[in-house]
Amino acid sequence: MIALTYSISFWKDFEFFYLSLTKQQINLNLKHILIGLLTPELPLPNYLLLIGENYLWSCRRNKELPSERGFKSKVKLKYAKFNVKNMAFMLFNDLKGIEKKGWSHPTYRAWIHA
Repeated sequence: MIALTYSISFWKDFEFFYLSLTKQQINLNLKHILIGLLTPELPLPNYLLLIGENYLWSCRRNKELPSERGFKSKVKLKYAKFNVKNMAFMLFNDLKGIEKKGWSHPTYRAWIHA
């Protein structure tokens, strides 16, 4: 029962993290967490959900408590391995607009510093 409490808390923190990152509100339920969000035009939420699921599983396997700081470090690690243009396209869904902006969009900066 204790593990469930930490999982619920983690997913609430995840919603807040996503809001601070994208300025878009998401309300997750069990279906979203298990299957993903059915929004093919915005793959970023599902990518972050997968990272979150992996992070929670790692915490359980290593008998550690999940934390926002630990999740953010996992996201940064995954981000470092990901092509920057692909990530930007996932964030904004408009590669030409991003190139015109010179990679200076506030959400992109928030992603780097999250």
